[in-house]
This record gives sequence, structure tokens and C-alpha cells, in this order.
Amino acid sequence: MISQFIIAIASDYVTFIVGMVTFSLGLAGYSGLKFVIFIELVGVNKLPNALFFDTMFDAITTIGVPTICGKVSEITGNKKILFYVNCVAAFLW
Repeated sequence: MISQFIIAIASDYVTFIVGMVTFSLGLAGYSGLKFVIFIELVGVNKLPNALFFDTMFDAITTIGVPTICGKVSEITGNKKILFYVNCVAAFLW
């Protein structure tokens, strides 16, 4: 959430890089903890099933989200609106 806010208000190169570094650290933390959380939630025996569903939903969102974001960007004519929406969604999560 913090990284999306920084990227949304970035007006120069340095601020954008700070936002990207913050995003990268958050993504690395998520990726590192994903297996631990899956094992805690479903156990070692059902870990392959959990990883299958995780991969499937990642693939669906990888295909669907850019398409939806492109349409929203075309309709509004503003590309930064996507970052603002993402910030609000992350805050409500």
C-alpha cells in the first residue's frame, strides 16, 4: 500500500525509484512467506494443491488485470487513477 501511494504521487525519478524499491521489498516478503503460510493453513500433504490454486489464480489475474486496467485508463483518460484505486483497495483490505 505504501509503495502504491509513493508511485502514485511520484513526480520525479528518485521518488519513483523509492516507490519501486518499497514495492520490491514488499513483494519479496510476500514471496518468502507464502510457503510458510500455505503449510500452516493447509499442511504439508495438501501443499501441492494450494500451490496449484495459487498459480492458477496468479495466471488469471496476470491475464485479466492488465486488460481491465487498460479499459479503465481509456475510459477515464487518466493513468494515475489506477494507482489511486489500488491504494484505496489495499487500505480497505
